[in-house]
Amino acid sequence: MLAEKAKKYRMYVVAQIPERDGAKRYSTGVLIDRDGNLVGKY
Repeated sequence: MLAEKAKKYRMYVVAQIPERDGAKRYSTGVLIDRDGNLVGKY
């Protein structure tokens, strides 16, 4: 969904998303470029 909006409006998107690895939970930051590609994850 975020990638679609980034591509449609030709904008970069920085977002924070929850992730889970087994019992561990993480708050992950992502960067999506103007083409809708995931270019960074922290």
